[in-house]
Amino acid sequence: AGSPQTRGVAMNSVVQRVLWSWRLRSLVPLWLENEKRLVPRTNPSEVAPAIAPFLTLGSEPYPVRTKSGIVWMLDLLTTAEHFPGSLSTHIEGATQLEAARDSVKMCMDAQSGEIAFYAVRDDDAFLQVWQRAFPGLIRPASRMPDEL
Repeated sequence: AGSPQTRGVAMNSVVQRVLWSWRLRSLVPLWLENEKRLVPRTNPSEVAPAIAPFLTLGSEPYPVRTKSGIVWMLDLLTTAEHFPGSLSTHIEGATQLEAARDSVKMCMDAQSGEIAFYAVRDDDAFLQVWQRAFPGLIRPASRMPDEL
């Protein structure tokens, strides 16, 4: 995700600042000086669907204190609208579902914005399909730092 100095979109021109102001419906980009950077998404609940739209939010982000600072954790579900032999249920922000598994944790460093996805269930067939479709996006849980 980059260091805080290189993360985000450089605001090097008036045109960039005007366009980002319009897109975000905010005057903040207009106030940025040249060489400043704009990070348009800092809320983990907005970042996760932008990176992995095939996963469903399973919880509100919650902070975890680590040696190096704060990490926002977010539970993500693999879901299916049709699954033989299961009952239908509704999860906020999703369609009617027949299968949902809490299989992924997203970690977002509060200071640097670095993001990592970890598979916490090895037995989830849906997750295995997504891991083959997007290799390297979702890391094994064994690579998650012990303090998380």
